Amino acid sequence: MSTQATDPALHPGIPATAICRPGPLTATAVTGTMMWIAATGLLAVSLVAVVVDVAFAGTVRGWLDYPFSGVPPRLGVAVEIFAHNLRALAGVLGALIIAQAGWRRPGGPSRTQQIIGRLAELMIASAVAVNTIMIGASVGAYGQRMIVAMLPHGPVELTGDVLALALYWQGRRRRLALADIATVVGISVELLAVAAALETFA
Repeated sequence: MSTQATDPALHPGIPATAICRPGPLTATAVTGTMMWIAATGLLAVSLVAVVVDVAFAGTVRGWLDYPFSGVPPRLGVAVEIFAHNLRALAGVLGALIIAQAGWRRPGGPSRTQQIIGRLAELMIASAVAVNTIMIGASVGAYGQRMIVAMLPHGPVELTGDVLALALYWQGRRRRLALADIATVVGISVELLAVAAALETFA
């Protein structure tokens, strides 16, 4: 990529150096981003759960009708769960690729790339909102039974998802080194694989 400085007026609040070369992706930055994403998500899930528990628990149980029978402890089932989790991860990585392509363009993202990036963000936000509502509604409707059903795989899967979201958040405003991206993506994939195995066999 060209090291020519970008006109700051075209990208207010974004230093030209952040566009010209990869910025360091530190563990502190990723962890900090993960913490506020997780805290925000937990608050949203809790609010939904409380509302459902107080006013709609019976109705939501009728809609969801969870059998709580678990999943068959077979390798094929674990692979299916892992593949399902990867599809969600792929959406976040797709948005990251769009963002990083823009920051690797001389002069920074074009107007078209910015619009596409915002649309991708809207899709991610919609998916996160749907999942948050579903989890919150499930917990509100079934209480401790639902919480137990989400263990031990739930926290591991959540960590993998939040890690991917944190990576995207770091990469949406600046260029990141490919090695840093690959490392974080690899960890996220490993976490999702472990979560699938726990959900199936634990």
